[in-house]
Amino acid sequence: MTRVEIEELLSAMGVEHALVNESAYHVSFHKETFRIEFLVPVNVLELYIDVYETDGRKIYSQWFDYYGKDAVQDFIEDLTDILAILRDNSIRHNMQTKCLEYSSSGMWKKFA
Repeated sequence: MTRVEIEELLSAMGVEHALVNESAYHVSFHKETFRIEFLVPVNVLELYIDVYETDGRKIYSQWFDYYGKDAVQDFIEDLTDILAILRDNSIRHNMQTKCLEYSSSGMWKKFA
């Protein structure tokens, strides 16, 4: 996706973002006791997500890349869904499973 397309998508979603070195968008927000960061490169269908505890310790890191004829649509859907899940639901770090989880309809679910 182009810089303009990514800018429009992030703006439509209502998330604060900044263009870094003309090569990627950085999205960062706090949720409960976590800092959530996304890096969305320009002109490459990739998405990087990091989640940190308040002490700065990284507890979750994931990279998504997209290929094939439906790659752009898959990227848009994933970015939209992932941001909505992390922004709109309670989240926690399950110390037993070492997984990031979110609460949906009263149930804790493993995130990505």
